[in-house]
Amino acid sequence: MWLLAITFIWGKVMKKILSKSFATALITLLVCLFAFAQTPKRIDFAKEGSPALVWEERVAANSSKSFIFYAKKGQKLTLSMIDDTNQGSMDLGKISIEPNADPLEMVIEVTKDYTFSVSNNSKKSTSFRIFITLEDAKPAAKASTPKPTDPGSVRVQFARGESSVSLTKTIAPNGSLDFLINAKKGQMMSFTIGYDFKDSDVEAFLTEPGLQDISLQSGPKEPNEFKIKKTGDHRLTVNNTTRKKITITLYLDIN
Repeated sequence: MWLLAITFIWGKVMKKILSKSFATALITLLVCLFAFAQTPKRIDFAKEGSPALVWEERVAANSSKSFIFYAKKGQKLTLSMIDDTNQGSMDLGKISIEPNADPLEMVIEVTKDYTFSVSNNSKKSTSFRIFITLEDAKPAAKASTPKPTDPGSVRVQFARGESSVSLTKTIAPNGSLDFLINAKKGQMMSFTIGYDFKDSDVEAFLTEPGLQDISLQSGPKEPNEFKIKKTGDHRLTVNNTTRKKITITLYLDIN
């Protein structure tokens, strides 16, 4: 009889012990799950007053920390991390970012919250230096509008893929005509004024952008070369020195 009593009492004790052990294990599991599922720290660029942030983040051994930020479509994201232990890792969603390497650069495709994490895979606590930049999308460049030309001016334009052109024009008696030629610094301009009569009937003057003084003077039929010193519109003025209407042809090449 006493043996049955002892067995009964022992069973009660073991049941209590097992219940307490289960409760302790359950609490430990919940704490771990809570720690694992902790809310990522929000990064607020507007509050920080800068689109570029750099800071040190200490992470416990075999642990990780997560961060969340809001980004809009079209913004440019740059993200990187410096890890002196070479055992850390960084992830942006499914994208892995190598520490101590070139930063991740990407254009945001969807407006939403983005989360990234840094992990310490070593056996001791360490600090990481985190760099993040979120730049607004740059406005689309406006199409350039050609500058209007004077009534007595002709803007020289080249066919696609061509570097030479010829233009035949008529100049009124004692009149003049300006050819506007856009060229870049370092290019070489070659031109000839074609004319079938007296050389003294035609004068040509080349003026560089923003200058009033003549940079080159020429007559007809004479090949000329001029190295471009300043990017912009160069003005080639052709004068008719006669009292009759004349026709000239400009042969121009820019390389």
